[in-house]
Amino acid sequence: MKVDFLLGSGFSLKMGLPLAQGVNARFKTPIIGKLLQHSSGEWQWVYDNGKVALNNGKLSSRVVPFEYLFETFVKEYIASHGEFDYEDFYQWVVDLSKAELDKIYALTEKLMTSHTDDESYLKRLKAELSVAPYDEIYSCLNHLIADMLTLRTEDYSAYQSFISIVSRCSPLNIFSLNHDCVIEYLFKVFSIPFSDGFSASNSCIVGDTGNPLKIFQSDFSEEVSLLKLHGGINIYKFEYRVPMPSDKPRPPTLVPTGDCEYFKAGYRDKHYVKFIDANTGVIIQEFNSNIAPQLLTGTNKAETIRTDKMFGALYSEFSKRVNQTEILCVVGYSYRDEHINEQLCSAIQKGTLKRIININPDNSVPLSCDLCGVDIRYYSSIEDLDIEDFQ
Repeated sequence: MKVDFLLGSGFSLKMGLPLAQGVNARFKTPIIGKLLQHSSGEWQWVYDNGKVALNNGKLSSRVVPFEYLFETFVKEYIASHGEFDYEDFYQWVVDLSKAELDKIYALTEKLMTSHTDDESYLKRLKAELSVAPYDEIYSCLNHLIADMLTLRTEDYSAYQSFISIVSRCSPLNIFSLNHDCVIEYLFKVFSIPFSDGFSASNSCIVGDTGNPLKIFQSDFSEEVSLLKLHGGINIYKFEYRVPMPSDKPRPPTLVPTGDCEYFKAGYRDKHYVKFIDANTGVIIQEFNSNIAPQLLTGTNKAETIRTDKMFGALYSEFSKRVNQTEILCVVGYSYRDEHINEQLCSAIQKGTLKRIININPDNSVPLSCDLCGVDIRYYSSIEDLDIEDFQ
């Protein structure tokens, strides 16, 4: 029988990464005094950092204004929404930063004046947000989420049964909703080849030394296919830009064309990435200001899937593949994403999805479709998986 996996945040819990409640708790903790920004542009929390990072990350003049800004966001969100939900908060911040800068300044000024008489912080914040407010806020927010999802342990003992089943049931698909790199780490440790849609073959994006970087090309050629439907902390976007016409004698301003390439890179390559002619090797564009990890989160995922070439292609591939799945092992998924549930119900209604192995503490599969005829088996931990359930 055709076996596939669907992974939610609970899958990564055994590697020390937070569930949604943990992300909520971090944002609800007072933010003033808790942020870092490094000279290369990345944002982090102060937690789990050494003395050098703590010192260097506080040198940026952006840090204090953005601490006030995000403290303002959290307080205003809770005041207007009650309970804190980080995905809904994310969407709220994104929408606000696109449309209501005056409201942001007024709220932030109110908070600042209750803490300090120094007016320079608000002036600095306005200066930082004067050109591309959405980009600056988006980058900070995505970096802070990515920092919480960065692996800080190498204890993979809880995943032995999972790896054994993946090895024995291939070919299979891993549909992951997680931004973290736990699954990639496990596949590296256990030497399991996989494809995730990215390939360096004929790549038009190169790194610091001219090395071809993996770009998204819908390459799923290995027996184990990893579809990271909601992006990842190691995925970045190269935005194509063209000079804006000007009659003034100065270097032209480069403006986005709206087209882009998604690529995977380490720290140095993402900062020195270049766009080349893949046939000749001639450099076409060296400038790329977007170093934010590309995460599909918030409550408006469907719109991004509809308009974005990578997320749209991944969802289309998921839709096709999950409707061929016969046994689906769902690990740590909360069933809150309607675009995912829609395809699960489609597979159930077609009669192809015959068994769901549900690893979730609350022992429920809250889908809106009729589950009669589906063999649902429950486990409380990924460590308890039994190969007989996959046959």
